[in-house]
Amino acid sequence: MKFKVEGVTTFPGRFIESEALRTDNGEGPLALICVGEAAAEAADPEKADCVVAVGMADLGADRLREACNRAGKPLALLRCAPTIGTGMTGRWRDMVNAIYRGIYLRVDGNKARASMVHALDVGRAAVMTAGMNGAWWLSDGRDHLVDDAVAALAKRINDKRVVRMSLKKARRTALLLDIVTLGGAHARERLCADTSDSLVDARPLLDAIGLEPRDTLEYISTHVYSDEDL
Repeated sequence: MKFKVEGVTTFPGRFIESEALRTDNGEGPLALICVGEAAAEAADPEKADCVVAVGMADLGADRLREACNRAGKPLALLRCAPTIGTGMTGRWRDMVNAIYRGIYLRVDGNKARASMVHALDVGRAAVMTAGMNGAWWLSDGRDHLVDDAVAALAKRINDKRVVRMSLKKARRTALLLDIVTLGGAHARERLCADTSDSLVDARPLLDAIGLEPRDTLEYISTHVYSDEDL
């Protein structure tokens, strides 16, 4: 099957009026797969009991689906949990940067959990959903402790030491960091997100396509990376 995989930066505008959706000349992909990453955002970083909303950037999904329907092409929308892999952006890149800079606030006894997925499994899922119609969440199917993510990512940065502290102290420190950096550290926002659950249910998709993703944290903790890796 000939198919096209694109990210949210090119959808929907690029393909709404694109040659890729036209069928009169018989060209273009037979199926489209749109891949986007979920965003975990603190509802109110000022509140001690802040809630994390796991959402999705606006993909213009309705317009895109209508265009695909008119062209007779199936569309698979993959809403990915924050993704880990070489060249990653988003939530886990922000965590890596904070750990590297020595400003990550690791809360002692943090039991918050988060969904994630490795970039390799995003690629596998994209291929396996080619020709399917619908929208699904994608993760590695595990509810990881955020604290385990801190440990795994710190290990990739030459076993960078991350100091633990109480939640009360972390909040005071986060406020100070944001004051000193004029908000540039995003410390309160990060602390709020990383001490709240942010989970997605990927089981419907994983069962439908028979995909068993790797344990993302185990993989990045043990895998020896080469130039050929994502």
